[in-house]
Amino acid sequence: MPLCHGVPAAWHSSAQRLCHAPGTGDAPGRVATYSARPDAGTVTPSIGRIVHYTNLGDRDGKYPPQIQAALITGVNADGSVALRVFYRTGDFWLEKVERTDAAAGSEDARGKWAWPTKQWT
Repeated sequence: MPLCHGVPAAWHSSAQRLCHAPGTGDAPGRVATYSARPDAGTVTPSIGRIVHYTNLGDRDGKYPPQIQAALITGVNADGSVALRVFYRTGDFWLEKVERTDAAAGSEDARGKWAWPTKQWT
C-alpha cells in the first residue's frame, strides 16, 4: 500500500490526497503546509471544536495581534460563536465572535476566529 507522509494513502480524505496532485511539487515524506482548509466553507462550527482566535493586540504596535488557541463553547443563532480563549497566563471567555477568512494573526483577523491551517507531517 502506498504511503503518504508515513500513513497509508487510503486512510487520507480526498482533501488530503490533493496535496499529491501532479504539479503541486509535494512529495511523500515532505511536510505539506496549507494556508486554509479546502472544505472550510462547508464546515459548520460546533461545540468542542478547536479554532484559532486572533486577539486584538493594541493599535500602537507594542502588542501586535497574536494567534491564540480557542474552544467553541457555544454557537449563536446569528452564526457567531462563544469562545474560551487560552492564553499562556490564563483563559478568557467571549460570548460573540465572528468568523473570518483572513489569515489568522493578520490585521483583518483581529477579534475574529478562523479554522486552524492544516500542516501534514
